[in-house]
Amino acid sequence: MPRGWLTTPSSLVTAAMLLLLLTHGPLVAHGHSGHTGKETSHDIDTTLWLHVVFMGLAYGVIFPVGTVLGIVKHKLHVPLQAVGVCLVVVGYFLGHFHQGRHFGESAHVSFSRFVLLALGLQAGCGIYLKLHLERRFKRDPLRPFIKPIHRYLGLLTTLVAWVQVLLGFIAMSGFCYADHFGQCLAHFIMGSSFVWYGVWMLFSLTLAGSWLRSKGRSPEFYDSVAILAWGIFNTFTEHRWNEAWTHKDLQHTAMGILWWAGGLVGVVMTWRTSPDSRSMIPSLIILFTGLAMGAHHQHTEFSTKIHAFFGGSLTIAGVTRIIELVLLTQPRPHRPTAPGASLDPPIQPFQYIPVFFLMLSGTMFMSANEESLHTLMDWGADPASYALLIVSVAFMLFFVALSLINLYKRLREPQLNLGQYQVVGVNDLAPPYGPTDHPHSGAHFPYEPRHSHSPYPPDAAEAYTQTIFDIASRSSLEDDDPQSAVILREELEMSPVGRAPQRPRLSEAEK
Repeated sequence: MPRGWLTTPSSLVTAAMLLLLLTHGPLVAHGHSGHTGKETSHDIDTTLWLHVVFMGLAYGVIFPVGTVLGIVKHKLHVPLQAVGVCLVVVGYFLGHFHQGRHFGESAHVSFSRFVLLALGLQAGCGIYLKLHLERRFKRDPLRPFIKPIHRYLGLLTTLVAWVQVLLGFIAMSGFCYADHFGQCLAHFIMGSSFVWYGVWMLFSLTLAGSWLRSKGRSPEFYDSVAILAWGIFNTFTEHRWNEAWTHKDLQHTAMGILWWAGGLVGVVMTWRTSPDSRSMIPSLIILFTGLAMGAHHQHTEFSTKIHAFFGGSLTIAGVTRIIELVLLTQPRPHRPTAPGASLDPPIQPFQYIPVFFLMLSGTMFMSANEESLHTLMDWGADPASYALLIVSVAFMLFFVALSLINLYKRLREPQLNLGQYQVVGVNDLAPPYGPTDHPHSGAHFPYEPRHSHSPYPPDAAEAYTQTIFDIASRSSLEDDDPQSAVILREELEMSPVGRAPQRPRLSEAEK
């Protein structure tokens, strides 16, 4: 399997949920009764609701915002994360000392131990880094190892929180017990994959352009690899081999075959292509999946209509993605010339549509499990009202993801301004290579010169460019923010000074 396929959030969430539900599936069936399997002898009391509120506030708001603040090294990162830790501690005790419904051992309870262990390790690493022992003892051999642990645990916090929240919902609702475990497993894992696939597309659209270019591959390469892996898994897990085949087994297995076959084509098409080369294969796979799921036969009319909404959302996502690739994704005719300008083309409003419909389709599919729909029919709800409610939930998820990205861009924008790296200008070079009267000289990069070539002698251009590269290499930018380092280097390479022809060096005899 090519390296990096697990870097997509959808792959990480899928792997985590699959491992948890498979290993703890038998536990959730213990001590429950009724058609949904949930205990009804006790209601959910105020203490347990406070547990939900405190944990939701910590993992749904404070920790994601604190992670963004940590990435940009904001001064409020530590105080905000400390508040989140306090909420988690209080919420933990509220969840264990309430007087309401008793849930027993479940995947939510088991996974909470890992969540708390990860939180303790994350907090401990943060406290250690905050001590700055290298300033006291001149050397800290543990810091290079602890720093990446703290960084990647922070980035995984949001994914871990998503899994734990879903497991908490399953435990509280009493779903996914006994015979319902298999279909519940499929709905929540597949739905989470679509939601996080949409988040990944949003991240690629808004922030990851330079990072993807630095990898030297098409964005659809990573999509195709994830689709290929998921298709192989689906092909061999949707049918219980000691039982007779059903129409659902055939439908889901056929979908798995579609995914690995199409994913294989996508991988081959984008294997050796440049980052600017795009592929429609992932979009076609999404389109065919949506058409198939829209025609997915169900036992009740309510379920059939909800699955039709799900299939329609996937179909719209695939069609609009194809339109985006045809109309909006064109080869860039030139690089930006303004200092600090983005290397990515401006985002068009239309490009957000496939992202949203992917997130909507995932939310809709998670909400279409058998027990949820049976409960809604018992309440007398209609499919249209339920679908609108799920659309509202998808909008909220989109709002959270987009808000975190916009917060990062807003806080990072001043740091991405190349003015902070304008330490050495052409005027700082020894005469006669520093003309102070040139309109592009001084403390700015000489973008867009009046002539087609750099107005400065090649030796000056070479010395100037090498000086800036040395500054960028020696700074902490490479270690702390590779994306910014890529932007800086690409800007320098495309500047007129960076493009200046290099004069051959003379040997001692020629001199």
